[in-house]
Amino acid sequence: MQSKTHLLTTFAIVTPVAYMTNDMDMLGVCGLLIGTILPDIDEPNSYIGRRI
Repeated sequence: MQSKTHLLTTFAIVTPVAYMTNDMDMLGVCGLLIGTILPDIDEPNSYIGRRI
């Protein structure tokens, strides 16, 4: 998957759940962004792999 696909899929699933539970804050969104892109860190052609 590409980073765009990871982000889109994660936000499509998490945003409605976070909205219904009133658990949407800036720290959670930042953690979500990092956690979404981090699994591809070992892939040399990924977004984060190219920058590290």
